[in-house]
Amino acid sequence: EVFLGFSAKIGYLSLINTKVFIGHETNIADYCFIGPNSTIAGNVKIESSVYVGAGATIKDHVSICSNVIIGCGSVVVKDIKIPGIYAGVPAKLIKHKLT
Repeated sequence: EVFLGFSAKIGYLSLINTKVFIGHETNIADYCFIGPNSTIAGNVKIESSVYVGAGATIKDHVSICSNVIIGCGSVVVKDIKIPGIYAGVPAKLIKHKLT
C-alpha cells in the first residue's frame, strides 16, 4: 500500500516501495528509489537519481538535489544541495559523491 497525496508527481522509472507515504504537492523526478516504510511529507522536491533508504523521513518543504543517497532511518529536515551520502537524525553529509 502506498499513500499518494493530491497533486503529487512521480517521474519516469522511479520505484516506490511498499508502505510509503507521499504527501501533497510532492515532486519526485526520474530514476529515484523510495525504500519501504518511508515518509515524504508535503511540498517536497526530489531531483533525479535519488535513493531514499528504508524507514527514512523527509519533512515538509525540503528540496533534495540529484545524485543523493539517504540512509535507512534518516530524517531530512533541511534542503540537500550537495550530491553525496546523508544519514542520521537529523541527516548530515557523510561522504561527497562524484557525479
